[in-house]
Amino acid sequence: MVIRSKDLSPSLRRRIGKFLLERKPIPKTSKYGNVRKEGWDSQAERRRYKQLQLMQKAGEISKLQRQVRVDLHVGRRYMRIDFVYWDHHLEELVYEDHKGFVTPSWKIKADIWAAGFGPGLLRIHRKGGRTEDVRPKVHPETLRRILRTAHETMNPEEFGRILAGAEGRDG
Repeated sequence: MVIRSKDLSPSLRRRIGKFLLERKPIPKTSKYGNVRKEGWDSQAERRRYKQLQLMQKAGEISKLQRQVRVDLHVGRRYMRIDFVYWDHHLEELVYEDHKGFVTPSWKIKADIWAAGFGPGLLRIHRKGGRTEDVRPKVHPETLRRILRTAHETMNPEEFGRILAGAEGRDG
C-alpha cells in the first residue's frame, strides 16, 4: 500500500514537513569510519595541520602545503600526500601522510615509494599515535648502474675496498 501526501490530513502533512526541516544532518563518514570535519579527511589530520602551522610560525618548518599529488614514476601511480613541508632541522622535504586504515592500494604505493621511486622522506602517522619514517632506498637498477660506472672508472683494489666497506656498514 502506497501512502500519498494528499491522503494525509493537512495537520499531519505540516508535522511531517516540520520534522523534515528540523532534523539535523547525519555527519558523513568514510567507508573506514573516519568523520569528515570542516573539509578535513579526519580529525587527526586537522589537529596535525594546526601543529604544523605552529611549527611554521616558530620557524622549525617552512613551505607547508596540503593535499599534494606526488607522481611515483611507475606506470601512472601517484599518491595524494596530506602534507609536504621543508624541515629546517633535517634540511629536507618531508612528505607526511595520516593513515587510520591502510588499504591494499596504499600499501602498494608505500612499497613503491620505499623501493626508490618516492622523492624523499615519507612520514606516516598511524592510528594510536605511532609514527613511521620511510626513506626511499636506491632503486636496484640505479645501484647496478652506479656500481658498473664505479667499476669501470676505478682500479680494482680501490673498488674492492669501497665495496667491502659498504658491506661492513650494512651487515
